[in-house]
Amino acid sequence: MPEFDEHLDDRLRAALGELGDGAQSALRPPGAAGIPAAARRRRLAGLSAGTATLLAAVGAIWLIGGPVTGLGPAAPACLPAQGRTFLPDGATDVQKEQLRAAIAGSPYITSYTYVSETEAWERFRVMYSDAPELVEATDPMSIPAGWDFTLRCAGDFPALEEHLLPYSRGVWCSCVPIDKPVEPAGTPSSWEPQPTN
Repeated sequence: MPEFDEHLDDRLRAALGELGDGAQSALRPPGAAGIPAAARRRRLAGLSAGTATLLAAVGAIWLIGGPVTGLGPAAPACLPAQGRTFLPDGATDVQKEQLRAAIAGSPYITSYTYVSETEAWERFRVMYSDAPELVEATDPMSIPAGWDFTLRCAGDFPALEEHLLPYSRGVWCSCVPIDKPVEPAGTPSSWEPQPTN
């Protein structure tokens, strides 16, 4: 009887295989291999259309809202940050005074101090004391003079940079909020223009 059982098993497998093939072709006709790709394309098109509609709605709300007025350049919750502006190479006393005046008149700066080329070089040497080859390779005259300042709010840096760049070689800000009280605006600078002959 074992031969009969094997023969029956083979016929059952063949019949079930034919039944499975017939069911599959009835559910998925020949040439339907592209159907999953078409479904993915439809889903992607629907997702893209939904995203575009959402962006259009947000844009419309933003345009209808109009400009926000009555706000100062910084939110009250802003924290101050340290920054520095550099004088151009060979700056004249007039250029130094123009940059100082721009700093003094800025609503974004709460305090500022002039840093001479000598002071800047000493700071550089201390800062990079662990890299003596860098200090040795650097020309002291390449470290520019400028002003250190305290920003009222780190978020004001882009506006301040735009304000100071016409007068300076560059503006830098750590823009990491500092934990010290903001000093009153208009703190005088230690640099004073020298009379010309």
